[in-house]
Order: sequence, then structure tokens, then C-alpha cells
Amino acid sequence: MQLFIGLTFNQSFLQFKKIDSFRRRFDEKYTRSHLLQMTLMPPFRLEQYTSQGVNHFLDDLAEDLEDHLGLLDEAVEVDFNGFDFQAGRKGLLFLKPSIPVDLFYCQETLQESIKDFGGVFNKHKNLGRSIGNDLQTFLPIGRFTDMELLSLAVDKARLEFTSPFKLTARDLTVFEKTPSQWIPRKVLFTFPGQPQEFTSEESDFSLIKSPVNL
Repeated sequence: MQLFIGLTFNQSFLQFKKIDSFRRRFDEKYTRSHLLQMTLMPPFRLEQYTSQGVNHFLDDLAEDLEDHLGLLDEAVEVDFNGFDFQAGRKGLLFLKPSIPVDLFYCQETLQESIKDFGGVFNKHKNLGRSIGNDLQTFLPIGRFTDMELLSLAVDKARLEFTSPFKLTARDLTVFEKTPSQWIPRKVLFTFPGQPQEFTSEESDFSLIKSPVNL
């Protein structure tokens, strides 16, 4: 089993709509998955597990997040300042975040809990690493097999994403890998004042809409 933990965003604000419009034009995987998410904990494998054990594990992660974030009384905003890209057989265009301190501490706690449960992290892409961002957290807004399209997207991104801006955090959600895509399975935490878009039974993994592509 492979899982990751992603941060989703409030869709009501102008900057979200701007990114969504950009992805519609340039992200080759947009038609397969329109959900915008930033991977807070990168993909990891659970080699030995039972369905009941994983459910308890996810409940424990939700409790960890509640301990860290439960006293928040206002929305958490993530700052973005600039973009970068990777060319090659598969191109990637991504925005570079500054991780809020609350989320940074959550990353540390989640990483420890995942390792304690026996989770093994996949090899990181060499992207987004900086001081205070050892997990290489970044927000992908374009995936490419056509390098000419990537070049055009980079030119557009220079016009649209050079100025700093913010996105408002909505949910922290666990995603599970299926043979064709990643499916959101359980919302671990919803930030104050944000609508909860996904629903799932606490006792099992029920299929939820809005898959994502990494």
C-alpha cells in the first residue's frame, strides 16, 4: 500500500482560480484530475498492514494534527514566491511555498508517526529543497511530455506567478495509490472556516471522487 498526505486549498479566492485556469491550459494531466493539492508528506509505503491497523494508524495521524492545529481560530495561509521547473522526459512546473510554522511542525510529527508505524518513504524528487523545506514541498501546476508546451508554460508563468501571493489552506487529506491514480481516502483535518469537500467512513476506505496525479 502507498499513501501520501496532501494539503488542499480554498477554491473561492482569485489566486486559486488563476492557478486552476493555468492548469487547464498547460497541465497535461488536468483532465484526469483537476484537484489542486500540495504534498505535505511525500509518498510512503506500508509493507505489512491490515485494514483495521491502517484505520487505527490514520485515526492516530488525525489526532496528531488535532493536537497541533485544533486550537487555531483562523485560516492558515501558505505564501508562494516564484516558480521553478524541471525538464526531461517528463517535465514539471511548480510553485515554491514558504511553509507556515504550524505546518512545519506538523510535518515533523507526521514523519515520525509514519516511521513508527513502519512506513518507508519513496525516493524524493530533487525539487523544492531549501532551508526549512527538507521534505522538498512544492505545488505542481503543470506536468508535461511535450517540451514545447513546457517552454510556453514557463513563459506564461513568468508573467503570472512572479509576484508573491497566498493560498488559504482547506484540508489535510490522505491519498492512496490505485493502479491508475491516487484517490483521496480520509480527511485528517479541516482548517477553521473551510468547507470539507471529501467525506469518508472512519472504519474503512470508501471510494471518493477527485483523484490526483503526482
